[in-house]
Amino acid sequence: MAASRILIADPLSTSGLEPLSDSQFSVDVKLGLSEQQLCDIIPSYNALVVRSETKVTAKVLAAAKNLKIIGRAGVGVDNIDVDAATKMGVMVVNSPDGNVVAAAELTLGLVLAAARNLGRAAAGMKERKWERKSLVGVQVAGKVLGIVGFGKVGQHVARGAVGMGMKVLAMDPYASPSIAAQLSVKLTTLPEVLKTADFLTLHTPLLPSTRNMISTKQLANMKPGHIIINVARGGLIDEDALLKSLESGHTRSAALDVFPQEPPFSSASSIALLAHKNVIATPHLGASTAEAQHAVAVDVTEQIRDVLLDQLPRSAVNAPPISSADLDKITPYARLLEAMGQLYTAHFQRHPATYELVFSGAIASVPTAPLFAALINGLTKSISARGTTVNVVNAHLVAKERGIVVQERKVPEDTTYSSLVTVRGDDGDVIQGFCSEGVPQIVRIGAFETSFVPDGTLLIARNFDRPGMIGVVGRILGGEGLNIKSMTVAARKFKGKAGEKEGDALMIVGLDSGKVRSGALKEIEATNGMLSAQVVRFAAPGIGLTAKL
Repeated sequence: MAASRILIADPLSTSGLEPLSDSQFSVDVKLGLSEQQLCDIIPSYNALVVRSETKVTAKVLAAAKNLKIIGRAGVGVDNIDVDAATKMGVMVVNSPDGNVVAAAELTLGLVLAAARNLGRAAAGMKERKWERKSLVGVQVAGKVLGIVGFGKVGQHVARGAVGMGMKVLAMDPYASPSIAAQLSVKLTTLPEVLKTADFLTLHTPLLPSTRNMISTKQLANMKPGHIIINVARGGLIDEDALLKSLESGHTRSAALDVFPQEPPFSSASSIALLAHKNVIATPHLGASTAEAQHAVAVDVTEQIRDVLLDQLPRSAVNAPPISSADLDKITPYARLLEAMGQLYTAHFQRHPATYELVFSGAIASVPTAPLFAALINGLTKSISARGTTVNVVNAHLVAKERGIVVQERKVPEDTTYSSLVTVRGDDGDVIQGFCSEGVPQIVRIGAFETSFVPDGTLLIARNFDRPGMIGVVGRILGGEGLNIKSMTVAARKFKGKAGEKEGDALMIVGLDSGKVRSGALKEIEATNGMLSAQVVRFAAPGIGLTAKL
């Protein structure tokens, strides 16, 4: 099997590439690519890793015919067209935790630097200026810090601010009241934060709804002499409005680590802010610690590795989030459901429009989006065009396009198995399975109770339950030079569909290798007592996240 090709388009720490050191991966580092250069080479790659410099546009994605995953070594993904990626079934992952501490520490450092005029003081000393009297600062203890965006970075900033004796208010519609209470933080509205804060820090993504969220009106509603810090995203603050507020003295000072255009030296507004004496500016250093660079690189490359090996990622931006605990439970069942979907269409030789998917027992408590995706991947393997990607990102879109409706049902308790999954077509055909120590097992096909692992190449034959049937199949397969590695025979246990005769059995034969010719299948079916025979070839164990059909 050819190695998966991975393109590193922005600088990453060398140690962060360690998860991709396996021979299954071929890694190329090519920095500073233009959009056209990226378009020219991206068709050869299965994965792309970027930071904030490289822009992954719709044009780039249209050229990325073999791309399965984009990894953003950091938090924000505004440099990636996530909508275009989702339509193409390309997973986008990020590292929401790797640079949390680094970004929070820089924020707190800039709070102190702005409060005590450290930027001007340091620059003056280099010019041999002793400006002690003109650089009197303000104390942070006892002051109010307003935090906009109370996610992981905002929470870490709050811990440090409370530790310095500050009172902290926060605004975030999704914030947890219990976490805020634990951190001695008051959750309130944006107008209240603006009206009350002596210091304001921003920790939100750049979205249409947050662009220029701090502009003329918001600044006017703040206390005279307030200080603003932005280590999140350029564009959250209207630079022209901030400059006017600084020039009027209403804003005492600002500390900016991010800008709408980076580097900011071609923007008149940014240049004017950089030149203002009460602005401390840093070159997007929020994640620039050795520890953070290593952490985000390892986090993203581990997820790249996992997805290329058909595993679930931890932090998919365009797919439902999954905890590590749930991930361990989901992975084997996703393999099972992919196999059940493939087995359903191969054995029953039909593609119903509607399926019922039932989760019984413990498996009913986990997020089921990856399991739905795995089922759709299995069901569509035989009917999708080559090159179509079916995964947790676009499974619902693929199902809709194919006219497949899956009705999910969860039954928390089951008397037979700790967990059981059932796939039932609209005409009553049914397959059931469970996982034992992480290994998928099929326990029912139609009216037959059985037990086998859906792996490799299987011959599934239905025959009258009479002596000699196993010998017939063995003789024909032996004549084809095919070695049997396993065999399971199941008698009818459940009531069959209308029109089916009683007294038949099901034979599941596992083959070592080789291809069963259509002529051999016809010979088996033509034998007196044999009713049907199909071959199902399962892919190597995988969960259908990124399989090319």
